[in-house]
Amino acid sequence: MKICMLSRAYVTNCSGGMEDYTQKLCEGLVKKGHEVTLITSRHPQSIPHEIFNGVEIFYLDNPSPLSYKGFFIKAIIKYRELDKIFHFDVLHSQSSAALASLIFSINTPLITTMHGSLKTETQLNPNIFNRKNSKEKILTVLKLYKRIFVHFLTKIMLKKSSAIIVASEFSKRKFSNKKIDHKIRVVYHGIKDDLLKRSDKIEARKALKMNSDQKVLLCLGRIVQEKGIQVVLESLKILDQKRNDIVLVIVGKGPFEDELKKIVEKMRLDNVVFAGFVHDSDKYLYYSAADLFIYPELTSPAFGLVAAEAMACGTAVISSDHEATREVIGDQSFLFTPSNHEELAMLIDDYFSKSDSEKENIINNFNLRQKKLFSYERMISDTEELYKKII
Repeated sequence: MKICMLSRAYVTNCSGGMEDYTQKLCEGLVKKGHEVTLITSRHPQSIPHEIFNGVEIFYLDNPSPLSYKGFFIKAIIKYRELDKIFHFDVLHSQSSAALASLIFSINTPLITTMHGSLKTETQLNPNIFNRKNSKEKILTVLKLYKRIFVHFLTKIMLKKSSAIIVASEFSKRKFSNKKIDHKIRVVYHGIKDDLLKRSDKIEARKALKMNSDQKVLLCLGRIVQEKGIQVVLESLKILDQKRNDIVLVIVGKGPFEDELKKIVEKMRLDNVVFAGFVHDSDKYLYYSAADLFIYPELTSPAFGLVAAEAMACGTAVISSDHEATREVIGDQSFLFTPSNHEELAMLIDDYFSKSDSEKENIINNFNLRQKKLFSYERMISDTEELYKKII
């Protein structure tokens, strides 16, 4: 098949869950013999075109992958231009990337993968929005007005789509609508075994120069307020009163990093390490070195990719309680109420109080669940089968 993928951001110009998913999907389809063309935002070096790991990429001249400005119309115009050359069988939009198909006609079946919604993964999520005062609520809405507008247009685009992919049963319920229910398919995100694998904890710690005697907590991802790392810091303050062997490693960069460092200083925490940005090829070392992966998300994620990645690397996961994260980790005893640092501290302390055999059994159960439900091969084959059904 000849597949055209539209994504506002990709691993060559940005980083994040959607970008990671899109890369794995594109490259997986190429390995199965399909021709994949990707249209995305400006490259950091402003190159217009390249072939990256078998995927032919065309970059637009819009300002940034983080900006909506100029992307939607330029993306569809570029698609129409390339379609005259390649004659695509499928047009696959990542979230609202194909939004301009509402005003420009397309001759190809449209599949849309939704990666979340306004009320699940932004500051409009009730867990965050309801804590704001009236002024803060107004400022939040004004700040997100473009995304709100795009959200309503995307609802119309979904009605035009031949099929809609979501990453969890939770997302399927969130997007449920009698006009599109028959189009929605759940395809879980998959983890590539060659990038994320179980590795020896001692060797991983040696490679990262970590103390072998410490209990390592890990948070990994873009550092923004919604990720809830501040909740982990609050739990750490409680744990420090009980034990002195815990260290928190924070991997990633983002606009909330400076605020977190201020919180660390204010709380006088000397057991927090900011590791900075880490390439995908090295993530498995951090997952493997950790005793516990903490996923304190305040919003309602569509899936919970980093939790599944940790499971793939043989690391136990404690997560804030959201519908999608329940699907991912399975074991309800490892969930805590979002923002509740006291519950989180109790779960962490309880885990470290278990025997080695109990912890090994927990880790094996997490790892087996990942391999059964969230395999890379299954994600590619399920998507491929959906393509075949609609063309």
